[in-house]
Order: sequence, then C-alpha cells, then structure tokens
Amino acid sequence: MKSFLIASLTLLIVGGCRTIGSGSAGESESELRANSNQAITFGELAQERVFKSYQTLAENVGRLSKDSLPHEGKALRKDLDLARDMLDIFAPVMPGTEKNDFFLALRENLDMGYESVGFFKDLYDVQGVASPDEAVYDQGEVKEFLKPVLDWKESFLDKDFQRASQTFFETIDADHVYKRKSKDLSKFYWRNIENLPSFGDPAGDSLIRLIKGLLKQARAEEDQLLEIKSVVDKDDQEVFHDFRKRVRTVVEVSEYFSELFDPSEIQKAKLVVLTELVARYGALHDKMISYDRALEKDKKSKAKELAREIDADWQDIKKWQKDAVELKL
Repeated sequence: MKSFLIASLTLLIVGGCRTIGSGSAGESESELRANSNQAITFGELAQERVFKSYQTLAENVGRLSKDSLPHEGKALRKDLDLARDMLDIFAPVMPGTEKNDFFLALRENLDMGYESVGFFKDLYDVQGVASPDEAVYDQGEVKEFLKPVLDWKESFLDKDFQRASQTFFETIDADHVYKRKSKDLSKFYWRNIENLPSFGDPAGDSLIRLIKGLLKQARAEEDQLLEIKSVVDKDDQEVFHDFRKRVRTVVEVSEYFSELFDPSEIQKAKLVVLTELVARYGALHDKMISYDRALEKDKKSKAKELAREIDADWQDIKKWQKDAVELKL
C-alpha cells in the first residue's frame, strides 16, 4: 500500500490553463492548474481513450469460458471498470440522437458485465487468501455466479451489438455530440456539475472541472457521512457508497490523465491522503461484502465477528478522516 501511495505523488491534478513555471509560488500552491500540455482537446482525448479501453475489454472477454474460475475474473473486472469510466468521463461529448442514443445501451451493457463479473470474482476476494492456489471454491456457487457472466458475454459479443458499437465509436467527433439530459449522466461524474465541457475545450481544464465538482459534492455530504454510527446498517450505506465512489473518481481521473497535470508539493500530499481514503473505504467495503455473504450462508457467528470488525474500522476511519482529510485540491 505504501508504495502505491508514494507512486501516486506523481499523479496529482492541478487545473487552469498556464505554462509551466508561470504564476507565483502562492498561486501554484493554492490554485488547481493544468500544465502547458493544452494542445489536446477534451473531444480529441475522448477519441483516443474511449475506443482504446473498449478494444482492450473486447479482446479479453473472449477468454471467458464455462471453466473460468472467480480469481480469473479480477483482470476482466478492471477492464470493465476502465471502459465504463472512459464512457462516463467523456459522456458530455459522446455521439447520439434523441431517438437513438446507443451510449445508454452501451453503458447498460457494461454495467451488467461489471456487476456480474464483480459478484463472480467476489467468491475469491472474500476468502482473503494470498494467491489463487489457496482458494477453495464451492463448485455449485461457481456455476451459479458464472452463468450471468457468460450470459453477459453473449450479449456483449452479439453481432448486432458489436456493429452498433463500431458505429458509435466511429462517430465520436464534433459533429455528432449529443447533449444528454442530466439523468442520463452518472452521479459519480457529470450529473450534478454545471457547464459541461465541449468537444473543443482544453482537456486538462475540463477534467479539473469534473474533479472540483465532485469534491464539492463530497464536502457537502461529508458531515452526514461522519454522523453515521454503523455502516452495517443498510439504511446508511448509500451515503457511504456515494461518498466513496465520488472520491474514487477523483483519484482515478488523476491517474488516468497524469500527463496533463503539473502538481505543487501541497497538492501532491493532498492527493496521497485522498488515495489512502479510497483505499481505506475500499478495504472496509470488502469486509461489508464478506458480512453479507456470511448472512446469506447463515454463518451467524462469522457475521457477528465481521460486524464488530466493520464497526471498529469505521470508527477508526472517521477519526482519521476528521484529522487528516481535506476534500479540496
């Protein structure tokens, strides 16, 4: 974990158009600024990244078979995550029409894959073992959770769906941008952010607009989040997950597009803390999944033990977050 956090130092985002070295030291420490690599536009970056992520996913989907095991789904889940992220990041400039918005169909299909592959690979993750060689699977469970994965694979590789996908990617350009309703945008990306970027806007500045908007939303809900006594309670989990996913998007965007940004030392340190926040929330989320699995299998003593761990971890996270985390870059 430490090496990952230190590596993240090079990935911080800063915003606003400038050339490297311009502005005073005070400005560089207090304002988010993009580096001088402003030649590429938001739309051009979309053309480059969206199809590339989809192509990687398509190449790896074919490896799924009736003999696939849960740990083999982990890499595919990451491919699905990246493909979904690229669609959501560049949603403001994706093609479509009011009558035919394939963006929604593509996003829905990737959601289906992300969820089904996620449940499948969780059969490995919840075991907490160091390597796949140590994993022990219930073959009935494996078969049960693999079926929806293979069903999704069939829908993804469907010839008509692939043809529609190809047309979609070929029309990512300034002439085919479709302005979607906010409800059709992900709430963990652009839905509640004003002034969406245009195809020709500078890519770095556009991405910083996204980051600032997400952190603003996270700050607005942080007080409610930190008042939650137990995240074992299902009624409070939506706030927990929404906050976790918004901050995770900030960290991921900073990693995906690190070449566009030029960090100050203060902002590097802040992003390291946000990266650790995402890691802590992710580890707690994994325990919450294990807790749900224990309940499903009627393992009451295991569920009770996990509930105690979750509550203790949550109190530790809250204290650390209040002391260490600033939701601003």
